[in-house]
Amino acid sequence: MDAKHKILVVDDEADIRELIRFAIESSFAAEIVDASTGNQAIALLKGDPAFSLIVSDYYMQDGTGGDLFKHVKNHFPAIPFILVTAAADMKDPAFSAGKLDGYIEKPSVIIPLKKLLTALLSGPQPPEAYCRIRTPTLVRIGKL
Repeated sequence: MDAKHKILVVDDEADIRELIRFAIESSFAAEIVDASTGNQAIALLKGDPAFSLIVSDYYMQDGTGGDLFKHVKNHFPAIPFILVTAAADMKDPAFSAGKLDGYIEKPSVIIPLKKLLTALLSGPQPPEAYCRIRTPTLVRIGKL
């Protein structure tokens, strides 16, 4: 199936990236590209800025979600940005300079993320035949 959207998922925890991938792929036809740091995500954007949306954690080594948000709003202001975090400092100057398109507090990610994606991407798309999430990830995360 051809992906209608290309979504960048940024989190330093591989299990959380997989959970977000699961949430997206279970409801949307999307190509998921992931990064484990803010600076890695910025490098990906410089190489190919054709993303429909970005979903990012805040606290990460080597570039925070605030650093990534500032870069996106300065260079790619049309790309929607969703912050998914356990404890973001919303006083970060990066967030006062631009508007977040969505904010989700961990650990409850799947349902709020699907609602935001539906609103931002103009409705649900047919899901792929399966979602790529490893069983050990489901066991560690527990109840979805």
